[in-house]
Amino acid sequence: MNRLVAALLRRPEVVTTATELQEEATFEWLADALGEELLSREERASVTGDAALSRELEGSYLRAISAERWNESLELARAQPSVRSPEWVTMVPAGGGQAGLTAPEDASDTDRISLFRGPASNAGRISVELALANLSVSVSSHCSLPIDSVCDPGVCGGCKLLYVEAPHEGLICRCDD
Repeated sequence: MNRLVAALLRRPEVVTTATELQEEATFEWLADALGEELLSREERASVTGDAALSRELEGSYLRAISAERWNESLELARAQPSVRSPEWVTMVPAGGGQAGLTAPEDASDTDRISLFRGPASNAGRISVELALANLSVSVSSHCSLPIDSVCDPGVCGGCKLLYVEAPHEGLICRCDD
């Protein structure tokens, strides 16, 4: 599970501020806004003290989206059979419910922080497993992550938006293979 999603669900005012101020909320901004709710002092020192890890996290982000756009995409995706997926994109709502932040989420029991990395049209996921100080970067396959709640056609031309039924419902892009 993404610790960042859990922290933001407990602090919707942070999501509200993020969506009012910017299109993307960076790791640095989120870590400052959430403080020890996201990272203990020791974890924050470990992240900032590791030059390679800091470089990798620099520029990682969550994306702002209107609730209307997210809900329309959920309805569109629900027209297809729902799927199971080890990872997906979810939306964490802001306090007023008019907007939110899209975030990578996963079904793992591993405590990690995950964000998007790269251009929105072909974003990948970057995750840090804090207990192990382990960094993983996943680059999108030919079907991108739906961080704006839409799928690009991908290399195959058949990537489509699908609904993931999970504790934090979400979306994934997949092709028919």
